[in-house]
Amino acid sequence: MCIGILGTGKVGTALGGGWLAAGHDVLYGSRSRRPALHDTELGAAVSDIAHTARRAAIVVLATPFEAALDTIAAAGDLSGKLLIDATNPMGATLPRPHRSGAEMVAAAAGPGAIVVKAFNTMGFETMWDPEVDGRAALGLVAGDHAEAKTTVLQLARDLGFDAVDAGGLDAARMLENLAELWVQLAIRQGHGRGVAFALLRRD
Repeated sequence: MCIGILGTGKVGTALGGGWLAAGHDVLYGSRSRRPALHDTELGAAVSDIAHTARRAAIVVLATPFEAALDTIAAAGDLSGKLLIDATNPMGATLPRPHRSGAEMVAAAAGPGAIVVKAFNTMGFETMWDPEVDGRAALGLVAGDHAEAKTTVLQLARDLGFDAVDAGGLDAARMLENLAELWVQLAIRQGHGRGVAFALLRRD
């Protein structure tokens, strides 16, 4: 099963590198690269957005939020695709009736796409290495399609996260708020980009 990552920045390459190490097939999509170009640094082929979306069974949106809608438009028909939204609308004013960036992504992708929110509540450093002080960092997943969400939960476990079902896609706004809290703690409060959330369980 091929995972197509739309975006070759730090988030996209951290996720892609982890999945490559876990044995998954990865293809990157970039608006600035020639089709079918192999990038030895990334360890996987880099193609254009549309080609990557066509080939992949699972598509990961790993761009800045301001580029998300243009990237989805460039991807073409996403019907039947599992689309993982890893973006965050930091400070963006969302048009009604959308309460989250994930809802905007789902609307832009069309009713045939299956959107799941994940990998947006931590820094890319934690995506590379989810273990913090001997514990797995929390990887929250939100979506309305049970089978797709199960797939994404497993992909999070493959990276080493403590994968947790956060509910339906309406919970994405809470995950996006949690991302803002991560920025507050990591950057503004000076705890550093290696900070990550964890879920404590009492038996």
